[in-house]
Amino acid sequence: MVIKVGQEYKPDFIELIRKKKIDEGKSLVDIAKELNLKYRQVEYISKRYMNNKPIKKFSFEDVEFIENNYRHMTARQIANKLNRNYKSVEQKILRLGLTKAESLEIANIKE
Repeated sequence: MVIKVGQEYKPDFIELIRKKKIDEGKSLVDIAKELNLKYRQVEYISKRYMNNKPIKKFSFEDVEFIENNYRHMTARQIANKLNRNYKSVEQKILRLGLTKAESLEIANIKE
């Protein structure tokens, strides 16, 4: 079984370990034995490629709240209201293309 391409592990191999770890609930030691790998390899893949926390996606209501409030609230305030991580809110604001500079320009045009 080819597990690496250059310095990176193959995505299907990473997915195999993820499936065994998360879906089947196997320990890293059991996975290493089953795949005939060293424990350190499996541990590295688990830490490097698998986020152990479930990803909390932004709901439509969350995005709507951000769009309606980013002009007069900080990312930290929005994060506290939505019970989310500050960095994730900050990144979402950037991904949505929302900037306070634009809102200031719009306010100046209206005056």
